[in-house]
Amino acid sequence: MSDIPTRVSAKAPAAPTVEELLGKDREPGTALLAASLRDMLLRIETVCTITGLSIATVYRLLAKGDFPRPLMITSHARAWRLSEIMKWIDERERGSS
Repeated sequence: MSDIPTRVSAKAPAAPTVEELLGKDREPGTALLAASLRDMLLRIETVCTITGLSIATVYRLLAKGDFPRPLMITSHARAWRLSEIMKWIDERERGSS
Protein backbone atom coordinates (compact mmCIF):
# COMPACT_ATOMS: atom_id res chain seq x y z
CA MET A 1 0.00 0.00 0.00
CA SER A 2 1.37 3.42 -0.95
CA ASP A 3 1.85 6.31 1.48
CA ILE A 4 1.15 8.80 -1.33
CA PRO A 5 -2.19 10.53 -0.73
CA THR A 6 -4.71 10.15 -3.50
CA ARG A 7 -5.92 13.33 -5.13
CA VAL A 8 -9.61 13.98 -4.74
CA SER A 9 -11.08 16.23 -7.37
CA ALA A 10 -13.67 18.65 -6.11
CA LYS A 11 -16.35 19.53 -8.60
CA ALA A 12 -17.66 23.07 -8.63
CA PRO A 13 -21.31 23.25 -7.69
CA ALA A 14 -23.66 23.49 -10.65
CA ALA A 15 -24.98 26.97 -11.41
CA PRO A 16 -28.58 27.37 -10.28
CA THR A 17 -31.24 27.29 -12.97
CA VAL A 18 -33.59 30.17 -13.68
CA GLU A 19 -36.38 28.15 -12.10
CA GLU A 20 -34.39 27.71 -8.88
CA LEU A 21 -33.44 31.39 -8.78
CA LEU A 22 -37.07 32.38 -9.12
CA GLY A 23 -38.15 29.80 -6.53
CA LYS A 24 -40.30 27.94 -9.03
CA ASP A 25 -38.33 24.70 -9.36
CA ARG A 26 -41.12 22.49 -8.00
CA GLU A 27 -43.96 23.68 -10.22
CA PRO A 28 -44.84 21.61 -13.29
CA GLY A 29 -43.90 23.15 -16.63
CA THR A 30 -41.49 25.64 -15.07
CA ALA A 31 -38.53 24.58 -17.22
CA LEU A 32 -40.48 25.29 -20.41
CA LEU A 33 -41.77 28.58 -19.01
CA ALA A 34 -38.30 29.71 -17.91
CA ALA A 35 -36.80 28.76 -21.27
CA SER A 36 -39.38 30.88 -23.08
CA LEU A 37 -39.08 33.86 -20.72
CA ARG A 38 -35.39 34.73 -21.11
CA ASP A 39 -36.38 38.35 -21.79
CA MET A 40 -38.91 38.60 -19.02
CA LEU A 41 -38.73 42.00 -17.32
CA LEU A 42 -37.76 42.00 -13.65
CA ARG A 43 -38.34 44.68 -11.05
CA ILE A 44 -35.56 45.62 -8.62
CA GLU A 45 -36.74 43.30 -5.84
CA THR A 46 -36.54 40.26 -8.14
CA VAL A 47 -33.14 41.37 -9.48
CA CYS A 48 -31.90 41.54 -5.89
CA THR A 49 -33.30 38.09 -5.12
CA ILE A 50 -31.64 36.54 -8.17
CA THR A 51 -28.26 38.26 -7.74
CA GLY A 52 -28.09 38.26 -3.94
CA LEU A 53 -27.31 41.99 -4.02
CA SER A 54 -29.02 44.73 -2.06
CA ILE A 55 -30.89 47.53 -3.84
CA ALA A 56 -28.15 49.98 -2.82
CA THR A 57 -25.45 47.72 -4.28
CA VAL A 58 -27.33 47.34 -7.57
CA TYR A 59 -27.56 51.13 -7.95
CA ARG A 60 -23.94 51.59 -6.86
CA LEU A 61 -22.80 49.10 -9.54
CA LEU A 62 -25.04 50.87 -12.06
CA ALA A 63 -23.40 54.20 -11.28
CA LYS A 64 -19.98 52.63 -11.90
CA GLY A 65 -21.15 51.04 -15.16
CA ASP A 66 -20.68 47.53 -13.73
CA PHE A 67 -24.29 46.34 -13.91
CA PRO A 68 -26.85 46.08 -16.74
CA ARG A 69 -28.91 49.23 -17.27
CA PRO A 70 -32.65 48.92 -16.65
CA LEU A 71 -35.32 49.73 -19.20
CA MET A 72 -37.74 52.55 -18.51
CA ILE A 73 -41.09 50.77 -18.71
CA THR A 74 -43.06 53.87 -17.62
CA SER A 75 -42.01 57.36 -16.60
CA HIS A 76 -41.33 56.07 -13.07
CA ALA A 77 -40.86 52.31 -13.37
CA ARG A 78 -37.65 50.53 -14.33
CA ALA A 79 -37.11 46.87 -15.10
CA TRP A 80 -34.22 44.64 -16.13
CA ARG A 81 -34.23 41.94 -18.80
CA LEU A 82 -33.75 38.52 -17.25
CA SER A 83 -31.33 37.57 -20.04
CA GLU A 84 -29.06 40.52 -19.19
CA ILE A 85 -29.07 39.69 -15.48
CA MET A 86 -28.26 36.03 -16.22
CA LYS A 87 -25.45 37.10 -18.57
CA TRP A 88 -24.04 39.37 -15.84
CA ILE A 89 -24.15 36.47 -13.38
CA ASP A 90 -22.45 34.14 -15.86
CA GLU A 91 -19.67 36.66 -16.42
CA ARG A 92 -19.18 37.02 -12.69
CA GLU A 93 -18.91 33.25 -12.23
CA ARG A 94 -16.15 33.14 -14.82
CA GLY A 95 -14.13 35.71 -12.88
CA SER A 96 -14.87 38.73 -15.08
CA SER A 97 -15.52 42.03 -13.39
